[in-house]
Amino acid sequence: NKHIWEKVKENKYVQIEKQVDLGLFDRALPKELLKTFVNFYGLKLKSQGRVLIWQEGQKLKILVESTEKTSAMILAIDIKRKIIRYLKSGGL
Repeated sequence: NKHIWEKVKENKYVQIEKQVDLGLFDRALPKELLKTFVNFYGLKLKSQGRVLIWQEGQKLKILVESTEKTSAMILAIDIKRKIIRYLKSGGL
């Protein structure tokens, strides 16, 4: 989305990063589930930002970029909670 990248270059977007330590859990997240999270929360942001989730070693990184700091923070926390809930119980 070219429009989003132009705003990022102008520093109009706020970046909120959270992480989940996968070492605390006995399993990893399937890549399909990560894509589902990205697509679902990306739609919630509409054209006002984006969501990225990736794994670095034993850490799962969550990055939310948005024009509003509050909405970015709420989404990042919500994503982190849902991922932890999935890892603990095996379901959303």
